Amino acid sequence: MAVIKEESNLKSIIFNIQRYSIHDGPGIRTTIFIKGCPLHCGWCSNPESQSSKPEIIVRDIKCISCGKCAEICPQGAIKLVESEFTESRPVVKAPANIFQPFTNPVAALKSQTSNKPEKKRIIDWSKCDQCLKCAEVCPSKSIDISGRQVDVAECLEEVLKDKGFYDEDGGMTISGGEPLTQIDFIKELFMASKMEGLNTAIDTTGYSSWDNMEKIIPYVDLFLYDIKQMDPKIHEQETGVTNQLILSNLKKLAKTDTRIWIRCPLIPGFNDSKKNISQLAGFVKDLGGAVEKVSLLPYHSYGETKYDSTGRIYPYAGKQEQSRENLESLKDILEARDLKVSVGG
Repeated sequence: MAVIKEESNLKSIIFNIQRYSIHDGPGIRTTIFIKGCPLHCGWCSNPESQSSKPEIIVRDIKCISCGKCAEICPQGAIKLVESEFTESRPVVKAPANIFQPFTNPVAALKSQTSNKPEKKRIIDWSKCDQCLKCAEVCPSKSIDISGRQVDVAECLEEVLKDKGFYDEDGGMTISGGEPLTQIDFIKELFMASKMEGLNTAIDTTGYSSWDNMEKIIPYVDLFLYDIKQMDPKIHEQETGVTNQLILSNLKKLAKTDTRIWIRCPLIPGFNDSKKNISQLAGFVKDLGGAVEKVSLLPYHSYGETKYDSTGRIYPYAGKQEQSRENLESLKDILEARDLKVSVGG
């Protein structure tokens, strides 16, 4: 394990450590997800990353209807109600003589229907104050806690477990949320990782002070830099912030020797127009070759179920993925400016 400053007590809230990640930089990587983000993108695949505090996440399929969560909830936000759900189970009846084998296994399977009312858990999210008590008593972990506090040494220990798989290109990526919201923590983690000879990367929205970004540049091998929309007003409408700081920081970053990959998540009706991608191409080209490549990330709704699981509404429900033809046309716009482009992570 790397030597961490003995006096260091830096901690951060993370919500995941993902092993064998192949979409967060070159090679095989271990990605640490920091909780908390100043942007509130409606399409976010990890809505639980937006709050900097631990919160509950619900998986109804694991609920055993024991009622402990409802009993302990101080706000009365959880109730168990009768459901009309009817369950049908196949039942195998043993022969009268237990030593006599089944002669007709198919005939031995009979369908038995139980009309006994089932209990269903209902959560009134407007009453939930995220006290986490329900998750602490849930025996089946159908209510769990997203977010836990860790220190630098604990994170690095987890990353180093996979060191043998990294080869020359792989390493550690810090993602989020927005990792720059925890600048002191990630700086020390990056420093400790470099002491171990690891390749390092950060996946960032770029929405932070330049002073914060400048602090980690010496310890980061690659910036995965998100550009979501070139129009500042449209950007603010969908993310809650304008893009002025984001683009300003990217211009400054491009003047350093740091490797940069631009990532553009393509969101239907928000930024997947030819106009927006043309503006992106011109902006990147004006950076003077500092950007190694632009990654177009096709829209997907994989995170939609998490919105219901965390008491949120998914604004992009029903949106369709971009067609292959549309993706190729957007890629052509960038390549026409002599930019290297990839589709996907």
